[in-house]
Amino acid sequence: MILFVESVIACVIFTLIILPSLYKNPIKHIMSYPKEIRERVEKLPQYKEVIQAEEKRHLTIKLIAILLFAIALATVAYFSGAKTFTSAYFHVFVLFFVVNVYDMLVLDIGLFCHSKKTRIPG
Repeated sequence: MILFVESVIACVIFTLIILPSLYKNPIKHIMSYPKEIRERVEKLPQYKEVIQAEEKRHLTIKLIAILLFAIALATVAYFSGAKTFTSAYFHVFVLFFVVNVYDMLVLDIGLFCHSKKTRIPG
């Protein structure tokens, strides 16, 4: 039961991290768009310099997020009762799996593909 609650909380946190910035400025998430869309947007003059800056910023944010999430997930696994590496690994694996499935079905297919707020003008 605790894994279910943690999974729901992880999905909510993931949504709160992604959606506000995506709705405010979709160009910040250009690295998450399909290759064809990125190439089309890169050809537009109004986005040329913005995309180069976003690529550098994107890598920096990913590296910081990896460190923070590793610490957070280790803490969650420990307080959930995972005392060995194997049990902690499977606990975190299930959390990641649930968030990835949620991301694919709800955010990517449900919101991202059908929301006009995530479209990049041009």
